[in-house]
Amino acid sequence: MNNLTENDVISLLALNQTLESIDRLTTEASPRQFLLQALDLICAECGSSAGLLYLVDPSGAWSLEAFKTSAGSQLAAREGIPQLQNSVLLQAMRNRLPVVISDTAADSRWQPEIDDRMHVKPKSAVTQPLLQEGKVVGAIQVYDYTQLNLSLLAVLANRVAIEIHAERLVQASERRAERLKALIGVIAQISSVLDRDPLLRTIIENARRLLNAEACSLFLIDEETGDYILFLASNLAQGEFERTRVPAGKGIIGYVITTGETVNVPNARQDERHYRRVDDHTGFVTGSLLAVPLSAPAVTLGSGRGEVRARIIGGMEAMNKINGDFDDEDADLLSALANQAAIVLEVAQLYRDANQLFFDTVAALTEAIDARDPHTQGHSQRVSRLSIEIAREMGLPPETIHQVRVASLLHDIGKIGVPDAILGKTSELNAEEYEVMKQHALIGERILRPVHILQQALPGIADHHERLDKSGYPRGLGNNQISAMGKIIAVADVYDALTSDRPYRDAYSPEAALDYLQERAGTQFDAESIEALRIIYSKGNLYA
Repeated sequence: MNNLTENDVISLLALNQTLESIDRLTTEASPRQFLLQALDLICAECGSSAGLLYLVDPSGAWSLEAFKTSAGSQLAAREGIPQLQNSVLLQAMRNRLPVVISDTAADSRWQPEIDDRMHVKPKSAVTQPLLQEGKVVGAIQVYDYTQLNLSLLAVLANRVAIEIHAERLVQASERRAERLKALIGVIAQISSVLDRDPLLRTIIENARRLLNAEACSLFLIDEETGDYILFLASNLAQGEFERTRVPAGKGIIGYVITTGETVNVPNARQDERHYRRVDDHTGFVTGSLLAVPLSAPAVTLGSGRGEVRARIIGGMEAMNKINGDFDDEDADLLSALANQAAIVLEVAQLYRDANQLFFDTVAALTEAIDARDPHTQGHSQRVSRLSIEIAREMGLPPETIHQVRVASLLHDIGKIGVPDAILGKTSELNAEEYEVMKQHALIGERILRPVHILQQALPGIADHHERLDKSGYPRGLGNNQISAMGKIIAVADVYDALTSDRPYRDAYSPEAALDYLQERAGTQFDAESIEALRIIYSKGNLYA
């Protein structure tokens, strides 16, 4: 039996019309204009010509965002409200309920927060908190209402609160994306791969040649022990100096590193500072010696991020001048070369740190995505390790292997756009759910396309579910249309999926998974990638 009265029906129709108006605002108005127009709509529903809209940020700070008077509606300059004390705003916030003041002159609770510029002295007021998931995100005050339906007001306020919350989620997501993009941009500015060791060897070889010395060496400080490690020596092969050390504070090199001074001695063996054990260990007899500190310059990381301070990180030595002794000109030249070496070392370290931070960030992101599906924990990391090993076994160049690493780590990032109900489903997906899941490759490609440094990795992300016979998704590409990265990642992805437990089946053995792939080699999956995977398995290097 329908108990709705005619007035109830009219009220419901009016409410629906107002909600539709708010829905239109969410698509047509900017976030701030939405607040202003929503305030107008709510005031109209209450028969009022004046009101205020406040927001509260996660820290608890309140700000006035918009106000309405008989003269019109305006956006406020986001003025802060430093003290609420016993105001009706505070009462509404604490109780999560509207506060109605029917007579402001007679009610001691009324302490108006209205700015004098509004020229409003209300006789009545209602303060409606804006709640989202039990938290106050703001409040609306309506003055001198002529009609008041608290249930209707609560519904409208809830709709506004939802939009405020949604906009804040969007803003937070954009900030995270910008931060991630900025992080990748910093790495992109470093641009080329810095091959530290060949550059340093070139520097010391030039130092030896230009100073007409028998040998030149480079020591670095061991940050754990403080000892000085012989990092490079022009007269020694790699294995001959790898374990050569000078204790902290010892030797002429120790004096140079400790004091920052340049030392030039015509005969090191007559200098009490000389550490003879290096000669004994290497078999090289040091005569004349010129030593300078490796002074890493201060590096400014950018506004607000501070800087890497200038410091001494080691020292360089030129030994045994072939004709005569080292002079001041030699010292200046060696110092200049040492400065170049220090810059190479510092930039290389910054590059490695930034690169590691990039991959740590990507790994954390992929782990968070994997964690959304309890059945794929660690999946992205395993697929990445397998893809890298396959690429290496295929003899691909280092830059391609790097791109395979990036693409395979991020291959499932598009699952961020797949609902949890589908990701976490414990049974097989139905046709409709499967269609949603199939979009994750395209979503991933779309998310990462604006990031310049990731452009070369995009084909691997977009193509890892394509099949040679065009039976794959999302685009149904054929053999020659699928990227080499996509083919490699597809094999690694399927292998890991097969060898992992699922709610609806047990994990395949490695042999069974390889057989599954082999049966489809050349039809669905790349035969060369599968053969590389078989070789890796035979070597015992799977997930190494």
